Amino acid sequence: VLELLENLGIDAARLRAIPYYKNPLINRNWELLNIGGQNVIIILQTILKQLELKYYEQVVKHNIEDVAAKMKFEQIKQELKDRIQTVGYVD
Repeated sequence: VLELLENLGIDAARLRAIPYYKNPLINRNWELLNIGGQNVIIILQTILKQLELKYYEQVVKHNIEDVAAKMKFEQIKQELKDRIQTVGYVD
């Protein structure tokens, strides 16, 4: 960031005066704290939804007459299809 400011002809002295732990542009954990966490949450939510789908798939497979399980299976399948169309990394 400092090099970018200098390349733009901007004096970076004021930015250098800010302690690193208060400057989000220099904090080495900035990406993990602000972007990486959201990506992990999205991945975990998707994995949990897939696990739930697999569970209901087995329930329906072994209890063919269970209408409620079939409806839940179809609902989760639709939720996963919707998620797949809209899921993306926060970058």
